[in-house]
Amino acid sequence: MVARSSSLELTASSRPFSAGAAGAQNIQTLIILCFFAGAFGSSPLTNAGGIIADMFPASQRGLAMSAFAAAPFMGPTLGPIVGGFLGKTEGWRWVEGLMAIFTRLL
Repeated sequence: MVARSSSLELTASSRPFSAGAAGAQNIQTLIILCFFAGAFGSSPLTNAGGIIADMFPASQRGLAMSAFAAAPFMGPTLGPIVGGFLGKTEGWRWVEGLMAIFTRLL
């Protein structure tokens, strides 16, 4: 239970950095905010296997782990497509804004 709540807190703490990066006025601010968004947003990944094992009974754990294992393959596949389209049509600020919205949905 502690790992699950700390994972959610760390993911939520990356949200202001992603939103701030969308409104950055210079490159220094953008780099610093992206660094902190990545640092806080990536730490829950180390606990994900244990959290899934705690959340699901053994009979349902296989499906949950297969969905979790698919995420590293879907991110690099869909990320450039969605990011490229959004960056080309709306600009780089919307790419950062989408990341802030996505972390809010988690």
